[in-house]
Amino acid sequence: MTTAPKVGIITFHDTPNYGATLQCYALSRYLASLGAEVEVINYSPPYTTLQYAKSLFLGRRRGLGNLTRVSLFLRFIAERLHLSGPSIRRREALRTLANRYDLAVTGSDEVWKVDHMRRFDPSFYLDFCDPRTTRIISYAASASMVTDLTQRAADVQPLLMRFSAIAVRDPETGGQVEALTGVTPELVVDPTLLWDWSLEDLPPMRPAGYVAVYSWLNDSEFAVLRRAADARGLAVVCVGCRHRLADENRLGVGPTEWLRLLKHADLVVTNFFHGVVFTLLFGRPLYAHVDGAKRRKLERILTLAGKPQPLHDGLDAIEVAGADWSYDTARVTAALTPLVTVSKTWLQSQIAAVRA
Repeated sequence: MTTAPKVGIITFHDTPNYGATLQCYALSRYLASLGAEVEVINYSPPYTTLQYAKSLFLGRRRGLGNLTRVSLFLRFIAERLHLSGPSIRRREALRTLANRYDLAVTGSDEVWKVDHMRRFDPSFYLDFCDPRTTRIISYAASASMVTDLTQRAADVQPLLMRFSAIAVRDPETGGQVEALTGVTPELVVDPTLLWDWSLEDLPPMRPAGYVAVYSWLNDSEFAVLRRAADARGLAVVCVGCRHRLADENRLGVGPTEWLRLLKHADLVVTNFFHGVVFTLLFGRPLYAHVDGAKRRKLERILTLAGKPQPLHDGLDAIEVAGADWSYDTARVTAALTPLVTVSKTWLQSQIAAVRA
């Protein structure tokens, strides 16, 4: 193939979720850097859209700031992602893309997760693509910690057997895929680690001297954080979340603004996977605390990064006098680089396969 290979990515690109949108952006940018013509398949299943809308406007995290958040996400998606066309709501309409791509990629994100937010959807197994004309792969796909693919073997196994290559984000999903296919999938890093974020224009949004909080804290947790911030002379800025005792609540921020506020923080407090990832990528001081459902995800990324900081069970340790939440950024880079290199090499091999 002498022309640029055409690549389609299907994932949760248009949800008001920082990690989901940014990992799609990073994967698309990295594949484009390999000389591919990349599109994000603009599939927006109504059920998932409805569940996110309920979370933003009817759930306990509701707020008018979410209107601004959604607007900024839509702008980011329109300006920064090369979409396949108008939004596709019905699975049947994806059939028009059956032969459009040389390479079709599902992932990253928990595209194989089934819960109250996401129904089982064969579209995220690329069932609409014709394997005779399209190389079908996954990159950093995950079933999460709550879905066992082997319990859906009758549906999932024939879909997985159509894949030319499978790469997953976590060992649990990898084990399930191997049990269903007999093939050990490649274990790769989250795509946000593939991209060089220094290439992005991310200037400060406010003066230095603040704690960026990307975590929904209860009153007792926030009181501990408030005392620790006051002792250090730092303002408390909630980023993509809010609390009534914060100095600033930036609930209505999009992906770019979220990145800017994390990148220039004096300390980031988070219990989200991508909160940890981007804090490490930006080399900012980190206080990571655990949400029970996310423990393995956060433990894994901190372990991959060489354990620069411990994972805390709560906020109490943040009050320790003289505690330093900075770390050796060179050591983090050294720990992640071999894993990132393996992941990039794997993607390069997929592009090479369709060029052959």
